[in-house]
Formats: sequence, structure tokens, C-alpha cells
Amino acid sequence: MYLLSLHEDRSLIEASLGGRVTADEVSVLLDEIDEIVDQFESQGFSLLIDHSLAKTMDQHARAQLADLKDACLSRGAMKIVTVVASDEEVARNVNERFHWAMEGREQYVLDSSRIEWLATKIARTSLAA
Repeated sequence: MYLLSLHEDRSLIEASLGGRVTADEVSVLLDEIDEIVDQFESQGFSLLIDHSLAKTMDQHARAQLADLKDACLSRGAMKIVTVVASDEEVARNVNERFHWAMEGREQYVLDSSRIEWLATKIARTSLAA
């Protein structure tokens, strides 16, 4: 299950995934985000992905999420922040996406209670660029 929100005033796309996350579900999300990215591609945008409440996510779904991030980065994403559930997930994601994390274009955080603060900070970063 996922929820997709668009904050046009902040050039921010927000995706929240929960429950059992499958590759098919992430594929549909990718298609929906692809349509939204068309609106922002020329001006830049940020993406906030929260899967900290996902109960399970198989390897195929994780690969689809990586494809989603790659597609967004190649089409104008200034910053992608991913909210994860554990320190182990932070370490795994940073290791898998090391290049983007070291460039500062991807960030991994634990505290989903600060989503609104994160969204505002991400939007400011995009608008300043």
C-alpha cells in the first residue's frame, strides 16, 4: 500500500509505503511518479520516500525503488530523502547508493515523526538550487 502526495508549491513529491511492499506495487508507484516528474523536470524537484512503516519489502521491490530513485535523479531531482525503520537500513542503503549519498543528493533518516520538517527543508534546498 502506498500514498502519493504532490506539493507543487514546494516542488516536492512525497511517497509513503506501508504494509507489505511488493515489486508490482513499486512499479505502479514508479509509473505515477514518472507522470508527475514531467511537470517538474525543467525546474527541479525533491522526492521524499517514507517506507519506515513497511512490514516487509522483498529484494525486487528494493530494486524497483532504486530504479525509481535513479530515474528521478536523472530527470531533475535535486534531493531524495528516504525515511527508513532502522540504523541497519540506513547503513545498507548508504552502502548500496554510496555515490549519491556522498554527493549529498540522497539522504537516509530514521525519524518519520519529522516528515513535515524534512519536507520543508528539502523544498528549501530545491528552491535555493
